[in-house]
Amino acid sequence: MRSFSVVQPRAILALVLMCGLLLVASCGREAPSYEPGSIEVTSTPAGADIFIDGADSDENTPFTFTEMEANRYEISVVLDGYFPDPVSTTVDLHPAEHVVRDFVLNSEAPTQLTVTSEPAGASIFIGGVDTGEVTPATLSDLVAGDVEVHLVKEGMYVAPASFTATVIANENTELPVDTFALRWKKTVMMEGFSNVMCGGCPELAENVEAFMHDSGFGLDQAIYCKFSMSWPLNADPFYQYNIGENTDRMNYYLSDLNSIPMMALDGVKTTGTGLNDTPINTEIATMVEAAIMAEPGFLIDVTADFTNASVPAEVTLTAMQDVDLTGHTLYIALVQSFFHTDEEFQEVDDFHWLFRDRVDALPALSALTSGQTLVFNETILRSDWDLDTMHVLAFVQNDATKAILQAGITATTTHAAASLFINDTTTPQPTNGGL
Repeated sequence: MRSFSVVQPRAILALVLMCGLLLVASCGREAPSYEPGSIEVTSTPAGADIFIDGADSDENTPFTFTEMEANRYEISVVLDGYFPDPVSTTVDLHPAEHVVRDFVLNSEAPTQLTVTSEPAGASIFIGGVDTGEVTPATLSDLVAGDVEVHLVKEGMYVAPASFTATVIANENTELPVDTFALRWKKTVMMEGFSNVMCGGCPELAENVEAFMHDSGFGLDQAIYCKFSMSWPLNADPFYQYNIGENTDRMNYYLSDLNSIPMMALDGVKTTGTGLNDTPINTEIATMVEAAIMAEPGFLIDVTADFTNASVPAEVTLTAMQDVDLTGHTLYIALVQSFFHTDEEFQEVDDFHWLFRDRVDALPALSALTSGQTLVFNETILRSDWDLDTMHVLAFVQNDATKAILQAGITATTTHAAASLFINDTTTPQPTNGGL
C-alpha cells in the first residue's frame, strides 16, 4: 500500500503535466494545411483540349482538376482552327486554393510582337507605356501597324533610344536580338593583395575565383587583378617576377595593407565573413551588384595584340556626358587569368588573374565633354605565356581618394561599341501603365 500511494500521485502528476504541455503547445496555433487545391480551366468557345506542363490531360474545357498538389503548373489549351489567348499561363497553386484560368479562342491568329535582348531582363515599352513585360517576351493584343518600342534596363545604356517596329496583322512579328544594343554603364574593378604563404590567402583567392567563374557576372561587369606582396615570403615567385611594380601598388594602398590578404573594390578596402575578415564569394557578388549601379559618365574600351612580346595596347575613353577627370590617372596593366605552377604553395598550384606588368608612365587625365574620345597607345611587356590567358585591363582612379570610377578589359569582346551610345544616351521618359 505504501508503494502504491507514492507511485499513484506521481503518475497522475505526470499525466496532468503532459496534458498541460499539449494544451500550451496547441494554444493559438493551427497545424499547417496541406489540403490539395484545384484548377478550373475554361475557354470561349468550349471544347478545347487541356494541357498541363505540356502533357495532354485528356480533358476538355470547361473542366476542374481537383486533388492537385501545391506546385507550379503551366496550363495551355488547343482547339483545331483556333488560336488561344494567352498561349499559355502559369499557375502557382497553394494548398486548398481554387484557381480559375480562362482562355479566349480566336479564329484568326493574334497580332503579336516578340522582343528579345542580350542580356535579357530589359523592360519593354510600347509607345512610351510600360507593358509590364521584360525581354524575352511575346506581346499580344496589338494593333497592326507601326509601333514605337524602347527598352529600359537599370544600369545599362540602350541604343537606339526607340525603334519603330511594323507589326503585321494576325502574325507574330519578331524583332532580332540585335535590334537593341545594351551595355553596362559601369564596370567594377577589384584588386587583391596576397602572398603564396600568407594565412587566408588561398581562401580569398578561391572565393574570388568562385565569384568570377560562377556568379553570373561577366567581365563587362567586374574585373579582378591580384598583386603579390613581399611578406611573409619574399621569395613569392609572382612578387619576384615584378618586384618594383608589385611594391609600387602595395605602397599605394599602404594605409589599408596592415595585413593580408586584402581585397579592394573600386579602390576601397572590403571586409566580410571569410578568413582575415575578407569577403566570401556571395558577399563579393552583393558588393558588385551595388557598385555596378554607379554611372561614371564615360566608357573604357581596350584592345591589344598579344602576338608581340612587347604588347601594343590601345585604350579608348569615350565620354557619354561632360565629365571632369582632372586629378585622375589611367592605370593600364597586363594580367594573366590562369597560371599553373609545378610547385605547390599551401596545396595550391593554380593561380588566377595575376598582375604581370603595367605601363611605366601612367597617363594623367583632364576634363572631357560629351561625345569626346581620348585614345592612348601604350606598350606592355609579356613573357612566354599562353596567349589565351593574357589580358590588358585599364581603369581610371582618383589620385586623392583612390576611388576607381571605371574599368575595361580586352577579354570583353562582345559588348557594344561605345560609339553606338554617344548620340543616343537619353531614353524617353516612360509613362506608367499597361497595354
